[in-house]
Amino acid sequence: MIIIKLGGSVITDKSKRAKYQKITQSLVKQISRGNKQTILIHGAGSYGHPFAKKYSLDKGLFSKRQLKGFSVTHIKVRELNLKVTKTMVRAGMKPLSIPPLNILYCSSGVVSEFNSDLFRIALEKGFTPVTFGDVVIDKFRGCSICSGDMLAETLTKIFNPDKVIFVMDVDGLYWEDPNKPSAKLVRQAEISDLGRISVDRQLVPDVTGGMKGKIDAIRSIAKYSEVILINGKEPKRVYKAMVGEEFVGTRIRKVE
Repeated sequence: MIIIKLGGSVITDKSKRAKYQKITQSLVKQISRGNKQTILIHGAGSYGHPFAKKYSLDKGLFSKRQLKGFSVTHIKVRELNLKVTKTMVRAGMKPLSIPPLNILYCSSGVVSEFNSDLFRIALEKGFTPVTFGDVVIDKFRGCSICSGDMLAETLTKIFNPDKVIFVMDVDGLYWEDPNKPSAKLVRQAEISDLGRISVDRQLVPDVTGGMKGKIDAIRSIAKYSEVILINGKEPKRVYKAMVGEEFVGTRIRKVE
C-alpha cells in the first residue's frame, strides 16, 4: 500500500485565490496508471491557506469573528476536495472522501484522536480514500490546522505503507537553497541527514508549518516507511516512484 500526498502548491496556483491547476488531471492519471492500493492526501493550497491566515486559525479560536473564518475555510477546502475527487473519477478511480474535521481531534496543534475505521473499510471495499489539509477542532485551542503532512504522518503510523510519496513543486530536497546555481539535489538520504537539509528558502509564514514542518513529518514517517519526494510538474515521476522505476527526486530510506 502507498500513501501519496499531493502538495497544495502543485494542485493549486498559490498566487491566485482558489485556482485549481490543470496539471492535477495528469497527476491523477499517473496515479491511476500505477494501479496500487493508495491513500491519497492533498494540501489546501490557495483554497484554504488565505482564509486560515486571514482569520488566524493556526493560533486557535479566541474571537467570534473566527467562527465564520473556520466555516469558510472548511467550505473552501471541501470545494477543492470535490474538484480532486471529480478528477479522480474521470481518470477511472473510485475515490471516497474523508474530511479530517469528521474523524479527528487535535490537542495543542497535535493529532490526539484519530478514527481510522473509514479508511480501513474504504480500502477493503476497493475505494481510494482521499483526505486533505483542513481546519479541525482542538480540545485546548478551540481549533487547529491539520496539514496534509500531519495526516501523512498519522496515517503512516497506522497503516505502515510500503512508501510515502510527497508530490511537491520542486525536484526534492536540496542541501542548500535550490535557487542557488550550486544547489545539489539530495538523491538519497538517511534520517540523520535531514538536519543538514536547507529549509531557509521556505522559512516564510505558513499556517501549516512550511518546509520545516514537512521535514519534521518526514523524520517521523521514515521510521515506518520509505519516503520519496518528487516534482509534480513532471507527472510521470509519480508513476515511476509508485512502481519502482528510476526517477528524479529524493529517496529517504526507512529506518531498519
